[in-house]
Amino acid sequence: MVDYREIVLPSRCPFCGGKAEVHDLGNMGYFVKCPKCEVNQDKLYKQRCDAVRAWNKRENESNSIGMIQVSEEEYDKMSRAMLITMYLKDLLRMIEEMEDG
Repeated sequence: MVDYREIVLPSRCPFCGGKAEVHDLGNMGYFVKCPKCEVNQDKLYKQRCDAVRAWNKRENESNSIGMIQVSEEEYDKMSRAMLITMYLKDLLRMIEEMEDG
């Protein structure tokens, strides 16, 4: 039986106990972040429930690989860099398709 709290509500932050929040980046995906210590997932998930499930699982793991703590300024820079990277990948894919076709 599925415990729906496990996939709907993120657990408290495993580092500071803060109340984690799910962030929706539209078509880019979802991730969970703690507003108190600013630890967040280093991966975007297509489904909200997948992001929450991964966050909740991470809390119970003995290591914290994949969880990083960054300032709001660093987070903004990383978000912009991620968007630029995605646009560049799309642009390269379109160029390759034009060259092939």
